Amino acid sequence: MKKLIISIIFFLLIIGVNGQILNTASFYVAQPAEDGGFPVINDSITGFSNGSVQNRSITLNSGIQVGELLLVLFYHDSSSETATINTGVSGNNWNIEYSNYDRQGTTMVIWKIAEGSDTLRMTTSGFEKSNWASFRITGYNASNPLTVTEANGASTNGDPPSNTGEDGESDYLWMIALRTGTGTIVASDRDGNFSTLTTSNPADASNEGLSYATRKYNISTAYDPAAFTSSYGDWGAQTIIINPN
Repeated sequence: MKKLIISIIFFLLIIGVNGQILNTASFYVAQPAEDGGFPVINDSITGFSNGSVQNRSITLNSGIQVGELLLVLFYHDSSSETATINTGVSGNNWNIEYSNYDRQGTTMVIWKIAEGSDTLRMTTSGFEKSNWASFRITGYNASNPLTVTEANGASTNGDPPSNTGEDGESDYLWMIALRTGTGTIVASDRDGNFSTLTTSNPADASNEGLSYATRKYNISTAYDPAAFTSSYGDWGAQTIIINPN
């Protein structure tokens, strides 16, 4: 009903009092948010490089709008070779929210507020293979976009740790992600409260596997998602909270 009323008002404004068509570019009618106060993933994409290289351009999303949160999960296949943002290509406004070198690989969570013509190139100190996922998000808190926790192990069923929203009870967007130290292994299932599982399988044992799922969840306390279902191997599992605006 609310959308119908808005549509009728919009139509009457366009027609005008004398029945003349007005310049439609002059009017913008804000629509109510479909997801309440939760941040929204507008697009997601995965990519990988099975070539052992020092520089790789990360595939970012199409249709990026200025002001969106650009979030990248970046995994590479060494726990000793460092990874950095190539600022000569990427600029200086990308932020490394989290990085950890452990369990036969590296986990990095990187973000930026989109400026237009955004690019990201990652450089490793050695010649490495890599896997990544990219997202563009609206409805986030620009002053404090996200928090990240990670657990590591060598077992079946990589288990993301608990995390706690920083704003008390609020409409958080949760993401669980799994880096598997063997690129032929990805998760086959996830916590059933989360969305459909997405995986990036490079089919190369010397690369890293990547799996993730998301959930909108309003909670004021710590929350510990259930484990992924995955084969035995080294793993790092992340629990990421996107804070709402």
